[in-house]
Parts: sequence; C-alpha cells; structure tokens
Amino acid sequence: MVGALTSLVQEEEDAKALTLILKALKDSSSMVRSEAAAALGKLSNAAVVPDLTVLLTDEADEVRKTAAMALMKIGDGSAIAPLQTALSQEHDAAVKPVIELAISQLEKRQTAADDGWD
Repeated sequence: MVGALTSLVQEEEDAKALTLILKALKDSSSMVRSEAAAALGKLSNAAVVPDLTVLLTDEADEVRKTAAMALMKIGDGSAIAPLQTALSQEHDAAVKPVIELAISQLEKRQTAADDGWD
C-alpha cells in the first residue's frame, strides 16, 4: 500500500497520498514505519526531513536504518545534525555504520554545493 501511495505522490504530486505516508510513520507496525520512511526517501522532498528525523530514535533498528538512508537520499544538509545526535546515542552495531554513511554522504554533498559543484 505504501508503494502505491508513493507512486501517486511521485506521478501526481498527490498531497493526500503524502499525508497518508506521513501518517504511516506513526503506525504501530515497525515494518509499515520502515516502508513509509523508504517511500519518503524516494520522493526526495526536503519538507519531510523533520518527520524522518523523529524516526532516528525509533525502537526498531530497521526503522532507524531506513530513516537514515531516506535522509541520505533526500540529500538535505539540515539532516546532518540530527543524524550526528542519533549516532552518538545509537547502541546497535548494525545501525551505526548506516548513520555514519548518511552523515558522510550528506557532508560530501554539502561540501560540493558550497564549492559550486552541485
């Protein structure tokens, strides 16, 4: 279902579908939250960065990893500070490298933009 909503948002800029995906970030199922985070990453909409950064403290490690990857895909530098905070608080050895990668990629992108290469 989340995938279908993502297609609607991508193809038709459907605000209602985006609202449903954002609502799915708060679902009781970690799988639904993870799918919703991945969907938002595909949309590359910087407006959802605050919604995704909340998931960096989710109880489920897969949700935290997916949120970090989604933030990396969106590419907005405003996600760096929340990712750094999440990294300092992360306890799962499988999640840490994903957060580190997201930070690294966002910093590279920001440096390239500052240098006029973006």
